[in-house]
Amino acid sequence: MKAVLAQPKDYPTIMTIWQASVAATHDFVRREDLAEIEKELPKYLPHLRVELWYSEEDELVGFSGMQDRQLEMRFLVTEKCHQGYGSEILKQLTKKYDLKTTDVNKANKPALKFYLKNGFQIVGESLLDGEGRPYPLFHLAKR
Repeated sequence: MKAVLAQPKDYPTIMTIWQASVAATHDFVRREDLAEIEKELPKYLPHLRVELWYSEEDELVGFSGMQDRQLEMRFLVTEKCHQGYGSEILKQLTKKYDLKTTDVNKANKPALKFYLKNGFQIVGESLLDGEGRPYPLFHLAKR
């Protein structure tokens, strides 16, 4: 897999991936909150190291966003899920940027299982998400 640093011209593609992934995995988030997050996300992206991830066949697989050694977001093209791409992205981010931490919504059980399987452990929790919304988080750190 290869990563390409995202540019502002890539934001519509990133938003399309995000929308489809969230629709498939975040049924616990209220529609009005999703609409608000969707408006906020493009303003947040320039503050992260956002990379687009491509398969060996040069197909877009997904994107990640990091700040320092914290993974802020990782979303896959829905058709590319459960094929090992997510684990490979984590492996490469750990190698390149010394990835140490991430947060996961407590209600997102598949994501929590994924991160625990990939060497993270729960080190804390919050009752609210990073924007103060009522979506509790687990704080995870690499073992």
